[in-house]
Amino acid sequence: MTMRFLLPLALCLNLPFSLLAQDPPIKFGKIPKEDLEMKVYPPDTSAAAVVLCDYGTVAFQFKDNDAMNVLSRHKRIKFLRRSGFEHGDIEIPFYTSLMRVKNLKAQVFAPDGTETEVPKKDIFEEKINDRWSRYRFAFPNLQEGSVVEYKYDLESQYIFELPEWYFQGEIPVRWSELRLTIPNWFQYVSLRNGRLPDIVENDFELAPVVNIGGGSGGGRMTVESSKIRLAMKEAPALREEAYITTMDDYFARVRFQLKSVQYPETPARPIMGDWVEVATKLLEDENFGGQFSKKGKFKKTWAAAQAQIAGATTPEEKIRAIYHFVQTSFEREDGSTIYTRQNLDDLFEKKRAFASEMNLLLIGLLREAGFQAHPVLISTRDHGQPIAEYPILDQFNHVLAQNTTGKISCSMPATLFARQDLLR
Repeated sequence: MTMRFLLPLALCLNLPFSLLAQDPPIKFGKIPKEDLEMKVYPPDTSAAAVVLCDYGTVAFQFKDNDAMNVLSRHKRIKFLRRSGFEHGDIEIPFYTSLMRVKNLKAQVFAPDGTETEVPKKDIFEEKINDRWSRYRFAFPNLQEGSVVEYKYDLESQYIFELPEWYFQGEIPVRWSELRLTIPNWFQYVSLRNGRLPDIVENDFELAPVVNIGGGSGGGRMTVESSKIRLAMKEAPALREEAYITTMDDYFARVRFQLKSVQYPETPARPIMGDWVEVATKLLEDENFGGQFSKKGKFKKTWAAAQAQIAGATTPEEKIRAIYHFVQTSFEREDGSTIYTRQNLDDLFEKKRAFASEMNLLLIGLLREAGFQAHPVLISTRDHGQPIAEYPILDQFNHVLAQNTTGKISCSMPATLFARQDLLR
């Protein structure tokens, strides 16, 4: 059973002894002898690999007076048996237009301590889709007993959500720790899944914030900041089982969502609204409500649908005809999003679309035909359970079309129709 904890950062535990000033738990290139000699991981003697330490820090910088956050991560893994070597294949995803990976280094230590650095030519940058890219590499020359480690900085201009942190994964994690330094101009809420961290600290102090460039010429500012430390010891491995949702519903993890912003001598500006406000903005979004509420976005598609609609005489027959038209006009692509990637007419000309995009078109066509149709946001099983308390749109990855005209009330796909493969 999964549990979610939603706590404002100000409610994090304040301890009498601040451990926030402690040194990092690991240093790059310094592998303790006992880790090199480890033959078995005592808390889980069946483990083929174990994360010895996963350590990250999040800090803020300003570039040309625009805020960005920087995640600095250092991860170290021990391989105990060959069956664990698959965890030596590493991927670092990033949002292409808003994020940048820097200072990526990786190295392998043989059981005798011999060190081999992963060459830069063996680290590949790849495009995943129109929005996401990744760096990918595999640690070479793995042996039973090898220790590997890698580190990188992830710069992000997207401050509305800080990098998500997983304390737990498919293999045991001996130690996982995240430290954050957040200027008090930004108020975040934390959303937690699974087991609570063993250490939760929150302190306040004046901290330097780097300003790169800008009209003032750059430099450092001293800003009152929240210093947060979250750590977990000996997190057990979690493996996928039958009849469960995505593993993200079960892994111990934490996310940070921006609630409000208040710069000096200015009023606070709310960022996280309520569901009504979020729904209003979503319906005005050019890639969501702007698609099905403006006939110009699907004018050609509507004209093409007339041949099938013309012979329908009852409301039920018209709905069937429109649904059948959408179903047979597209080859459904794998993937889903609540937004359209192109205008609906452009998708119709391409004849390929996500099921969610087909449903947004279905809404527009039903409305144009005089029916009451509305979008319904959902999260599929492999995307995870949404949290009702906070209006965060990335909790949803699919859209249904709901018809509420007269006595005909259903969400597509519905038992009214023989075909139910619009959503899979």
